Amino acid sequence: MPKLLSEAQEEGYGRDGYVSPIDVLTSDEVKVFRQELEDWENQRGQAIDFPEKSKSYLLFN
Repeated sequence: MPKLLSEAQEEGYGRDGYVSPIDVLTSDEVKVFRQELEDWENQRGQAIDFPEKSKSYLLFN
């Protein structure tokens, strides 16, 4: 398995107990998903609110 963490990340993990940030999505993916969310909000006529606000992954495939 290839090494995934940089030396600085390893040091930070050893010191802090976590590694952050870790990019999971590309900026293009974020733009697409953000647009889908904004389109959904516009269709509803209001901004996303609880419980969807903390579980927006349930709204989309």
